[in-house]
Amino acid sequence: MLRRIPSFIATCAALGLAVPAGAATFFSDKAAFLAATASTQATTAYADHGATHLAHLVSGSVTINEYDAASYFFTGAWTTRLPGNDLAITGKENLNVALAAPVRALGFDFVEPQHDPNVNAPFEESTFTVTFLNGATAVDSFTFNAPNDVAAFAGASSAWAFDRIQIRETIGGAENEFFGQFYTSAKLPAGAVPEPASWAMMLGGFGLVGSALRSSRKAMATFA
Repeated sequence: MLRRIPSFIATCAALGLAVPAGAATFFSDKAAFLAATASTQATTAYADHGATHLAHLVSGSVTINEYDAASYFFTGAWTTRLPGNDLAITGKENLNVALAAPVRALGFDFVEPQHDPNVNAPFEESTFTVTFLNGATAVDSFTFNAPNDVAAFAGASSAWAFDRIQIRETIGGAENEFFGQFYTSAKLPAGAVPEPASWAMMLGGFGLVGSALRSSRKAMATFA
């Protein structure tokens, strides 16, 4: 049996099978994120829609969607911490974001005001979970709690390709936080193993290898 292991490994290698690398790599330093992932700005400057309630907004290669009918958003110059216009959301700061093409890194500018203007409710310390999805399948995630009253950044790179994200305020309330520009990259992180589809290839490959081993046993039995 041990003599068959090299053949098993060789078959897996020939099929390009590999176990995907670990979880998302989180960045709170924007410059480090851009340098490590080769990300570029994916959104364009948001138009100032004033008091208009938006259900979705297409900006560059990013489509930003409301979480539900009670969580629509506005664009405007809400905070001086971010250059240009930014997003404010009614209710909890939940968003659904769709991308024009799959990527492997995504980040965004973010402000959590505590003493700055436009808090608009008693301050609550907030924690967010960002989930990466490929279609309807969650493939990776990260959490963050941004420092207050500064222009912050949250982003991550992943071995898995994804084409949408969900941002959920898992701890916190309806006080305002603000989102700025989004940044993405399709570049595979160094040392990572690509594609969730590799799992399907692996399962198929294991089936092929098993079939080959069974055929080998039958052949040996025939010539015994």
